Amino acid sequence: MSRGRYEALDSDAERLPSGLERVGYDADTQTYSYRDGDGNYWEGEEGNRYGNIHPAGQRPPPSTPISPKARYDDWRYLAPWFVLVVVVLLVLWRFVTSTPAPLSCAEGLENYVVAKGDTCWNIADDRGWTVDGLKEVNDGLNCDKLMPGDQLCVHVA
Repeated sequence: MSRGRYEALDSDAERLPSGLERVGYDADTQTYSYRDGDGNYWEGEEGNRYGNIHPAGQRPPPSTPISPKARYDDWRYLAPWFVLVVVVLLVLWRFVTSTPAPLSCAEGLENYVVAKGDTCWNIADDRGWTVDGLKEVNDGLNCDKLMPGDQLCVHVA
């Protein structure tokens, strides 16, 4: 069985200060006991094998609760990211929901909005026109990529 890369560093000799050795574990309180070079006993925090230690029999120093101001400070650093996300979403929403400006057609022609199922041939035929005539008036028209909502200029029927 192969050992992990850092398994050798996960030992008392590597993790504890020099002269300190682990001598016991109390399963009821879930605390480890240590002895220093002078024979004094120490205890670790509940549930931690390594970490902060205190003299045995004494209460550990109270942990400092997180103040509401510290919680606010954490969010304050995230606020610019939230603002950026909101701005990007608003710009995308504006782009997606914006309606295109009406197409301005030459005199004698009217604006036509392509509906579902329309083809260049149907549109031209309904107005007594040819597809080539439709393409001539609508410069750059690609009939293969005609989509509902596209705007064309057509002869007044």
